Amino acid sequence: QSWGFARQQKDHELRGKSLQSFAHQARQAPLSACGLLWQGLRPLWADALQQRAQKSGWSQDELQAFCALQNQQPPLWLRTNPLQMPDTASDNGQVTDDYLQQIIHTLRDEEINVSSDHGQLAARGGKNIQGSELYKSGQLEIQDLASQQIAAALDAQPGDKIWDACAGAGAGGKTLALASRMNNKGALVATDLHQYKLNELKRRVKRAGANNVRTFVWDGQQALRLPKEIERQGGFDKVLVDAPCTSSGTWRRNPDARWRFNADDTAELNELQQRLLSLAAQSVKPGGTLVYATCSWAIEENEAIVGQFVQQQGFRLLRQSLHGAPQQDSDTMFVAVLERPL
Repeated sequence: QSWGFARQQKDHELRGKSLQSFAHQARQAPLSACGLLWQGLRPLWADALQQRAQKSGWSQDELQAFCALQNQQPPLWLRTNPLQMPDTASDNGQVTDDYLQQIIHTLRDEEINVSSDHGQLAARGGKNIQGSELYKSGQLEIQDLASQQIAAALDAQPGDKIWDACAGAGAGGKTLALASRMNNKGALVATDLHQYKLNELKRRVKRAGANNVRTFVWDGQQALRLPKEIERQGGFDKVLVDAPCTSSGTWRRNPDARWRFNADDTAELNELQQRLLSLAAQSVKPGGTLVYATCSWAIEENEAIVGQFVQQQGFRLLRQSLHGAPQQDSDTMFVAVLERPL
């Protein structure tokens, strides 16, 4: 028995030394295979991370900080919805500073720890926001800051005719943000492959007070059959393609996503992304706007897809960029704004 105990003790010490050695190597080279594993990241992402750093002009220290950030939970970002607020609460579609302060005080009274960052609300702890009367009444929506910036990139205006091609992404948050910006004027068509996602979107649309949203199932296999009023004007004014992706930009909220995909999956996603973008482009009117977005930071899902599309389809790339982390305490998302030639 004493011999067995001594053997177990020795094995325990050896494992401890191995772990200490691994931790030392990881700290010395945080972007190496063992360094990434120590941070809960798969080594297969190493090349993609370095490519992103080079493309975005990050230093190695900034890249290391970005990797470390993946193990820190971001705040719960909130979006205000003027459609369900008193008329005096907003000015030209923007919530007034006074009403924003009222919202903050109300949430804090409800024991929700909320703060304002340049007019954007972030909840960090406290009670569940879904129990708040402001949320139940539709005055507040849960939507990550980077996701809000994707919706803003489309620059939806009252009277626009818009198609959100992959509306089930993010539980329809971008559709609701677009409807709010349109102030219930114009037409907003929301499609998705899955009817159950559209059913959830309909529920959220009702709570948000958005009455200009129409939903359809679209399988992404062929161009959308345009509604007659859209066909008469030659297509939609603006189209958003929030394409399916590896979700690498949401690792902070969904850590399982970092282990869910491999190289073969990424190749299949790239084909799907290119197909959805090309099909959706056919529904943009001449001179109209096409926005491509993902919740991924990987170049092969973003700049590479857009570059190939521009070369093949002749659209003009107006701008493309990452939003969110590492510059902001949120998810990381990519957006490209394109224009169809006249």
